[in-house]
Amino acid sequence: MDARPQSDSAAQADTTSVRGTRTPRGSESIPSPCGTEGRPLLTVEDVAESCGLSMKAIYRAIERGDLRAAKLCSRLRVRPEDVEAWIERNTLDRSTMPVVVETRPAGFAAATGLRALIDNPARTLG
Repeated sequence: MDARPQSDSAAQADTTSVRGTRTPRGSESIPSPCGTEGRPLLTVEDVAESCGLSMKAIYRAIERGDLRAAKLCSRLRVRPEDVEAWIERNTLDRSTMPVVVETRPAGFAAATGLRALIDNPARTLG
């Protein structure tokens, strides 16, 4: 047996040339260039659907700079972690949420509302 290290030609036999680039063969995996940690990039439609928003709202968030996006081949793509960061930045604290104060008790109709006009047809607005 020969204990010499592999030559360059033997190491090259483990890869296949595709248009001048070297890609691993067999069970070796290539890190995904698109998403991180194997997660693919999202389209604007994907983000809108997952957030329950319109595509127009997502485009506006990207335009304002609230949501980071990349333009690849004239198409916008968003990393999943950027969507998560956007949601975290816009999550409200209970302490900062506005308090809703009811000015009129529930069950009482407005004096000039439809019920008042139906009950008293002689009354006119104005």
